Amino acid sequence: PNNRTYDLFYLPRRCAGQTNLSYAFINFNSEAHALAFKAAWQKQRLTQFRARKSVNISFADVQGLQANLRQLKKKRVRRIEMRQCQPIVIMNGCSVALDYALATLAK
Repeated sequence: PNNRTYDLFYLPRRCAGQTNLSYAFINFNSEAHALAFKAAWQKQRLTQFRARKSVNISFADVQGLQANLRQLKKKRVRRIEMRQCQPIVIMNGCSVALDYALATLAK
């Protein structure tokens, strides 16, 4: 659940969309939320999945919703046709389409 702790979640998938690439991006609304998530999940194993690796959390170079959206726009993520493979963007507490979120970017 979101609980308004993050505003972007992106789990990149392989071309066919059937499996993920074993990493994700989450943009938290505050450093405190990011640190709490890391404290809860760092080095945990996701036993319901086949991967034997434990979760390894690191902080990204790109921080903030607007900066992440600009990064996604550069990478042409919006060309992903299957909506379930696109990033989840939360604005004002509601999930919005990626195209809408990208259109709100300050020029």
